[in-house]
Amino acid sequence: MAAATWETEFETAQVQRTANVVCMKWGERYPAYWVNRLFAMVMRNTSWNIRFVCFTDDAEGIRPEVECQPMPEVAFDKKLGKYWPKLGLMSEGLGGLQGMTLFLDLDIVIIDKIDDFFSLPGRFCIIQEWKDRELGYGNSSIVRYFIGHESYVLERFYETPADVIMEKYDSKEQNFLTKAVKEVTFWPDEWVVPFSKACLSSNRIVRFFAQPKAPEEGKIVVFYGSITPDSALRGEHQRNKRVGDRFSHPPDAAALPSGELDRRLLARMIPVTKREDLVPELAQKLVFEADEKAMSLAEETTWLGGGQRFVACVFYTEGYLNRVKRLKTSLDSFGINYHFKQVPRRTTWEATTRLKARFVADCLEQFPQLDVLYLDADAIVRQKPDFLESIEGDVGLLFTPTTSRNGKRSLTIAAGTLYIRNTPGGRRFAEAWCLQEQRVGPLGLDEDMIYQAFGEFDGISFTALPRAYSKIFDSAGPAPVIEHFQASRGQFKLSKLMRRGRRAAPIVGIAGAVILGLILIGRMLFA
Repeated sequence: MAAATWETEFETAQVQRTANVVCMKWGERYPAYWVNRLFAMVMRNTSWNIRFVCFTDDAEGIRPEVECQPMPEVAFDKKLGKYWPKLGLMSEGLGGLQGMTLFLDLDIVIIDKIDDFFSLPGRFCIIQEWKDRELGYGNSSIVRYFIGHESYVLERFYETPADVIMEKYDSKEQNFLTKAVKEVTFWPDEWVVPFSKACLSSNRIVRFFAQPKAPEEGKIVVFYGSITPDSALRGEHQRNKRVGDRFSHPPDAAALPSGELDRRLLARMIPVTKREDLVPELAQKLVFEADEKAMSLAEETTWLGGGQRFVACVFYTEGYLNRVKRLKTSLDSFGINYHFKQVPRRTTWEATTRLKARFVADCLEQFPQLDVLYLDADAIVRQKPDFLESIEGDVGLLFTPTTSRNGKRSLTIAAGTLYIRNTPGGRRFAEAWCLQEQRVGPLGLDEDMIYQAFGEFDGISFTALPRAYSKIFDSAGPAPVIEHFQASRGQFKLSKLMRRGRRAAPIVGIAGAVILGLILIGRMLFA
């Protein structure tokens, strides 16, 4: 019996509304959460029946709904670059798949329904490259094809000398692929938009300062070059751009390359960009979550089937419910024990943070056989937190080196992620922490209570947590294991207002004295 034509497979897919969606993850650039996030975006934006497959060399941390298979083998000369494994998608019988298949790069953002990508007629569909469009090359971030029908592409690749590929196709796998297939259909321009063109100013100088804007059209936003969705969220949407002060200890100016000092000094004058300020519609899609509206959460929710030696414990107020749902989704994806508890909000934000100490102490008592991993409600677990299983100290904390305004260096504590062992030392830490609430006063925070209690920590052992376990979303650094979004930036903080008032007091006093002096001089002159 003759093999089915692509037209037959296309018609079958339309009737059954069934297709494959595949992605690839190899190397270390993209951790597992990129696959998890892509899966969530696809499933929320299609009504088709999808078989989602990730071809990868490391399936650790990928959510169980994703079918993981080994990378297809493609032999190529390393001087051609690193993206040629993509050609393995054209293999005959790839992963036991059949029929219509949509390939998506990991670093895309889906902002609208994608059903049209399955219903557009065409044997081989690809983005038309935005640069030098007259050459007719494609961008392989989004490709739709039919399994086995383009297997001859690999044969042509192996028959073509590496030097010819380098010269004729600029060593780009997408250039070779576009010219090697028999038929090409380009996606409509209004369906796929590049972040650098649709969201940024075309003026390079303006682009350095301006915030990205939401695209006016498009179903999928594509990122290429050095810009990724994560770097765009950090405000690094322009080469060498760093938004906000990210340097605890600025390097010696003499050691910086020409021009770098100006950029770093300039970066200090640009206020830190809030995540919501970047591209609200875009940023909303970048959160690793299931459909939060479909998820209900009791005021107290516990699951202990993960098998870890710890339980992730989170308290939250009503306004944080949607963020807690996202955190729960991330914990579910890694099968991590959890305990969530909703509490009434206190009068001030500062007072609400001080609930943390008693909550941790209660959790140690409620789960006597488990350690407590405390997480702020606006956190998301991005990778499996294996390091926590190896902690031998009583308490795991993140210590961060900082420099004050007068140049004094010190270590500060970040308490968004805490690991407290259910040992005598861990329980004594929690109780000593609780006793400090009255001592820090109405403007004190949970972290101030830890500083206040340090004199009572004799005999308690501490382990420094890696920075990736309490990574702030818009800060530079390693790929996050646990990422914090600092939702409190938008909250009214009495302590912050009081600090600003104290700083402004001398200026107000001087201004008042000047005004009073002018009034007295005026009276003397016109008396």
